[in-house]
Amino acid sequence: MYQYSLGLALYDYIPVLLFATGLFYLTKTVRQLAPRFTQAATVGAVLITIAGFIKASWKLVISQGVDGEATIWMSNQLIPMMAAGFTILVYVLWATRREIANNPVKTTAWRCPASAILLVLGASAYLGLTKDGKGWFFIALTMLTVSNFIMAIHAFKLSRSQGTTVAASLFILNFILVLVMSGLGRALPPGESSQWIAQFANTFTQGTLALAAWMLYKQVTEPQSLTTARA
Repeated sequence: MYQYSLGLALYDYIPVLLFATGLFYLTKTVRQLAPRFTQAATVGAVLITIAGFIKASWKLVISQGVDGEATIWMSNQLIPMMAAGFTILVYVLWATRREIANNPVKTTAWRCPASAILLVLGASAYLGLTKDGKGWFFIALTMLTVSNFIMAIHAFKLSRSQGTTVAASLFILNFILVLVMSGLGRALPPGESSQWIAQFANTFTQGTLALAAWMLYKQVTEPQSLTTARA
């Protein structure tokens, strides 16, 4: 039985908006440093943002009395969609770092992340449609966790190469907080008060990403920014 109050459901859009803000500035940073990867960055950011808004909307419809089980797809899509989005962003940040180091990736390099997404999420979809249990979920979650970690490392190194250690530290802090959030969700007892604690923690977590991405973007758009620094 899923239960969310209207206030809690509406508040869930705040961390989603903060997350989207961080991805927006990350995409703008890519546009500044490696314009040919802007489209891929946009696709990754849009996938993640849409996934977050659909999940938040699921809580909203439940708060209005809709059966959560009947609309469970709105929740289940979150992990696979985010896994795909983060995998694309890993490729984009890796390629961007290569670009500013005058060591551009091959034009066919996109096939690697595309293949990973098709294989891993294809396996997840197969298990979800043909088998009982949470096997599909853990496959997608593993891909999301790994891609999130690798993206944080690339964002850290990119920030360092552009001369902003604060942004670099915030990207790492964000990933650590994501892991803490995962544990917090399992540790807290059921109830709305626990959900509010998780929501406030999530807001802070996504706020660190938004701040880090904004700081990185401001750094690369400064006239003195050394965009040819070693990635």
